Amino acid sequence: MKAFFSRLAKLIPQGKFGAKILLLANANILAQGLGLVFIPLLARLYDPADFGVLAAYTALISILAVGVAGRYDIAIPLASKEQEAINLAGLSLAIVIGFSLLSGVLILIWGHLFASVLNLPQLAHYLWLLPLGLLLSGVQQIFTSWSAYRHNFQALARVRVAQVLGQGVLQVILNSFGAVGLLLGFVLSRLAGSVALFRDIISRFSQISPSSWGRLAYNHRVFPVFNMWAALIDSIGLQMVPLLFAKLFSADVTGFYGLAMRVVGLPGFLVGQAVGQVFYPEASRQRGKPEAVAKLVASSATALLKLGGPIFGLLFLCGPMLFSFVFGAQWREAGEYARYLSLWLLLNFISSPLSSFVLVADKQRAALFFTIYEIMLRLLAVWGGAAMEDPKLSVILYALAGVVISAVYIGWVFRLAKVNSWHWLKTNASYIGSLLLLMAALLGFSFLVSEVAFVAIAFLGMGLLMVISWPSLRRNLDV
Repeated sequence: MKAFFSRLAKLIPQGKFGAKILLLANANILAQGLGLVFIPLLARLYDPADFGVLAAYTALISILAVGVAGRYDIAIPLASKEQEAINLAGLSLAIVIGFSLLSGVLILIWGHLFASVLNLPQLAHYLWLLPLGLLLSGVQQIFTSWSAYRHNFQALARVRVAQVLGQGVLQVILNSFGAVGLLLGFVLSRLAGSVALFRDIISRFSQISPSSWGRLAYNHRVFPVFNMWAALIDSIGLQMVPLLFAKLFSADVTGFYGLAMRVVGLPGFLVGQAVGQVFYPEASRQRGKPEAVAKLVASSATALLKLGGPIFGLLFLCGPMLFSFVFGAQWREAGEYARYLSLWLLLNFISSPLSSFVLVADKQRAALFFTIYEIMLRLLAVWGGAAMEDPKLSVILYALAGVVISAVYIGWVFRLAKVNSWHWLKTNASYIGSLLLLMAALLGFSFLVSEVAFVAIAFLGMGLLMVISWPSLRRNLDV
């Protein structure tokens, strides 16, 4: 696998923003292509309730992992010298280990009570995996930031493929154990990043100086004091939904939502995350050059729009049919959820990679207050649907809240980067209009042909739009 990515890197022009994104995106596509092979099989090996337990567990991991390193791992790509970066990694690792041990003690004391509050008593049997999951997720985050600092995107690519392949294989092999098989596959697949990080740290052991950690912690205190709480609140707003669904509805509903988010979230993982991991160190390098930063932000947003438009448009048009065909008729409702979520996730696909510019612009304090409003809006949306005892209404209201949040956030990042929002919209108006007209035309076909034919026509139409827009998309990445 290492040789494969080395050869791939040689085929890509080095030193360009788009080339680095392409390397990670190709790795993500390969990884998730492998992952997609497993999802239909897993959907038939496990019940919706098992996926509900997985969704609740991964939501807990995602929330707690935000602060597991005190956010000092996020400061690594901003380090001016390698010695500072490696010691930030060491400081982060020490915090991760301490946090994971503390979570183990708390689970031992209050684990059953916590599972009961969530209305998922079966989760109590698996909470012993939470400290291990936090440890490995925290180490993975440190590895990601360290690799971004060193511009070692080949290592990130290799680890990503190994993780997805390992998770899928383990979950298939362990299916006889029920929900625990899904959880173990998720947790143990994170070992690849841990091994890679420890190998790098050991090779630079002479540069590690624990006596410097106190000074580094103080110099970068803005990350745990402001950024961590903003990120934690944002994560709660996103990840509390499966936990609330488990509490307010049922494990089956939680499973439908969990699978929908896993599939609809793939484009963000495939490409959006790759853009974000390259964008952050690049934006940090360009700070102090207003014109270069504005061009980087605007071009990245345009590229993400043109990449995401056909993908999320297709999910809006064909979500229920695709889920029913691929995963089985029992998962059609998950496809409905995917349809409702598609518009928000398109805007989130654009805003999420650009969000790291807030760190570059040193606006963590403002981000904290922005995130408080986000979580209030998200949770009110879910509770609104729960008050009507309608999980679909909860998903729709949650998606609408996400549309508002992401649109406002994109506008804020543009303002920080001195990008004219109206000029950006006018520049992309023809593309947006073409996308909407194509979707309207395809919807007309849905009343005239069978579901299978409609899916084929929708794939053809959105694929054609992607091909037509590809030359301009490449120009946007070549910054």
